Amino acid sequence: MMMSLTQYLGKNNNNKPGTILVLDGGISTYLQSLPNTPPFTDRNLWSSSLLLTPAGRDAIQRAHFDFLSTGGSDILTTVTYQIPSSHIEMLKRRRIGLQLGLHNNNRNSNEEDTNLEYSSNQLCDMFSTAIKLANRARSDVLQQTQVVVEKEKKQDRANTSLRENNTFVVASLGCFGAALANGSEYTGDYGIDDPDNGCSLQDDLVAFHQERYEWVMTRNFLCWKDCNPVDGVAFETVPSFPEVQAIMTVLKVEKDKKKIKGKRRQEEESSAVVPQQDDCFIWLSLACKDANELNDGTPIRVVLDYITEMDPDGTILHGIGVNCCKVKHVYDLSDTIAKHILESNIPRVVVLYPNSGEEWDDETKVWVEGTGCTDSQDFAREIMKCIQNIHGMCTNKNVDPLQMFVGGCCRTTPGTIGAIREAVDEYLLKK
Repeated sequence: MMMSLTQYLGKNNNNKPGTILVLDGGISTYLQSLPNTPPFTDRNLWSSSLLLTPAGRDAIQRAHFDFLSTGGSDILTTVTYQIPSSHIEMLKRRRIGLQLGLHNNNRNSNEEDTNLEYSSNQLCDMFSTAIKLANRARSDVLQQTQVVVEKEKKQDRANTSLRENNTFVVASLGCFGAALANGSEYTGDYGIDDPDNGCSLQDDLVAFHQERYEWVMTRNFLCWKDCNPVDGVAFETVPSFPEVQAIMTVLKVEKDKKKIKGKRRQEEESSAVVPQQDDCFIWLSLACKDANELNDGTPIRVVLDYITEMDPDGTILHGIGVNCCKVKHVYDLSDTIAKHILESNIPRVVVLYPNSGEEWDDETKVWVEGTGCTDSQDFAREIMKCIQNIHGMCTNKNVDPLQMFVGGCCRTTPGTIGAIREAVDEYLLKK
């Protein structure tokens, strides 16, 4: 039986301090690059629209397989980044109405949204389908690599979780801006915050993240029947400080609920198919416009201080990092994050998966040639600089090296991840 991600990283496991796991890459942009991938038919769902058709589901499973077999990924993230909450259309209308001067938008967030194209059960079913596809890809690769496993054990090569039958599936929860599908994920500007007129930004953000988190973490939805559990949850590409606050609120509320209900709830949930918060690895990755600030302009140190204040013992949030920032910024960002973890003495995993840094031409709808870091080896070298810097920092402080997850985001392929895998294995062999 495979252990959970939390167990794998735990002190009682045989892993050395400084465990490095390799994430997958930008699966959505990779899917777009493949000739046999069906089109993303729903702009609001983006790549998650592939979950709605047999051909789309086949394409997703093949892409997961590629990241495992060619890339050597230890962790797969599900194609659920842009699946919204069931309240998203109501939230959109309320915000647009307020911007137009219409103040009769004070609807209860629990009301059924009759204009939503997908019901709550359908959206939850998309999560279930996506998790099944990632688990199937994992099973397929593991079955095909048993001979390789035995060979490489004899050769005493560097440990990777795939070769040790420990690969992990993490549910991707994208930011509010991704679900709004209006480009606000790149700015963190979610519009007006006017609680007096029924448009509290914080309430909207909490409602948005609460529902989707519960879809993943509870067993109250029939669509989870017979679905293998996820090993973790990733709150990804978070561009604004208010959204970080909302996510931490959701996580803290869920943690407090568990404490209050105590042993009785634990007994009731002991047979649940899906994981519970205590055993589910949770990370939050920030979207940053440069080496110092989130997309909304909040200094990253302010965000890190807030997370420490909300979770001083590291039991709510287990990993913190950045994704979908330009790779040229990831060294400085990782340096700031690692220093903060060491200063606060809270053992969180550093999570790094930048994009290629290429520029998008909105007029021609193509990536601008010659921009960014498109060479796989160069990209891997940038990631290794971060790893070496952080481990060097730990050595200087005479503490165990921090654990890390490293990979890529948009425009990174199984080839990119394969280069990172090779570099990480070589580095670990020398240690």
